[in-house]
Amino acid sequence: AVSKELLSNLTEFQDVWVSWRPEKYNRVSIYVERLTLNSKIKSGAICAFSGGVDASFSVWRNTENRNGARTQAICLCAMVHGFDIPIDDARAFHVAFSRAEATLSSLDLTIRAIRTNYRNISKLDWNQTHGAALVGALSNYKGLAGVCVLASGEPYSGTLRPWGSSPITDHLLSSGELAVVHDGASHTRTQKVLALSEWPAGFENLKVCWEGEFKDRNCGKCEKCVRTMLNIAANNLPIPPCFPSRVIILDDV
Repeated sequence: AVSKELLSNLTEFQDVWVSWRPEKYNRVSIYVERLTLNSKIKSGAICAFSGGVDASFSVWRNTENRNGARTQAICLCAMVHGFDIPIDDARAFHVAFSRAEATLSSLDLTIRAIRTNYRNISKLDWNQTHGAALVGALSNYKGLAGVCVLASGEPYSGTLRPWGSSPITDHLLSSGELAVVHDGASHTRTQKVLALSEWPAGFENLKVCWEGEFKDRNCGKCEKCVRTMLNIAANNLPIPPCFPSRVIILDDV
């Protein structure tokens, strides 16, 4: 059974991507066995949490009620094993999940694990599909939370480009049982880091790296690690201990 809202949104979702990448994507017809009407959305929100700047910022500011009337009542977080951390690296995921669990406990939030082989079997470009994959994974918990919060990667002030998660497309993944909210585009990454410095547990346990040898920690050398350290330095903040060194290495970036 599929809600009418989801079918309507997926029609527009396809139109966006066909407009962005006509050489790669085509519209498809979707047929369902049963159409649900007047679906009821549960109270509360779930947020994907990796320990990175974007997710940490969205969790912190919504939990601290710093998002005005748009504040979401986050009651649950989830970390997906099989996205940034390969599904066959159980040790790295266990370490990353335990760290996230300890970080979120400072906000009295619980975190659930989701395991998927999506990246092993999908032939699609991850940069263009990660938003839909994330909503698909978090939809497993729509019985517990009726809003899915996707943390923004780029601010409104930046140049919006074809990307798997954006304020243009994320809401089009909403259904009658799960409303998808794109959160945080009002802030640049440097502004997010400054705000996160007010949450010691979140700031000191940031995990942004996905290119390093060990997937459960920051390597301090890849583009994303260096970029985040520069975001921190731009705010005249000390580099937190989650990075292996306070020295910013630019040689390989």
